[in-house]
Amino acid sequence: MKKPSLLLLLFMIAILFLSCKKDSIALTPARLILGKWKMVSSITSVGLQYPSGCNIDDVTEFSVGNQAIFSEGNIKCDPNNPYSSWDYYTIDEAGKTLEFLYANKTYTILELTSTTLKCKVSSLITLNFTKI
Repeated sequence: MKKPSLLLLLFMIAILFLSCKKDSIALTPARLILGKWKMVSSITSVGLQYPSGCNIDDVTEFSVGNQAIFSEGNIKCDPNNPYSSWDYYTIDEAGKTLEFLYANKTYTILELTSTTLKCKVSSLITLNFTKI
């Protein structure tokens, strides 16, 4: 009698553990945009361009609390400018619009994944970022 009840108990415990799974965190646009992003290219009226000169090491960081920090990196365009500046941002639930509060700018998001961000700044300018 002990063996069948022990086997039944082990079987029930195994089913209990197998039926449990971790809750996954939904990858919403608000979560996907978090982190540090580096511009890798832009598309303008003159074609595809790559960051150069003082813009080559610029980074934008989106953090919890909807704060964006824009860092110039070690190569500054103007030595009198601060190393970084910041703004508050919002991203809509569908992940189609990125707005900066103080700059009063709205970008259309063309693509947002865990590694890629493509934004249309105007009808003539698209910015391409990669997460670092």
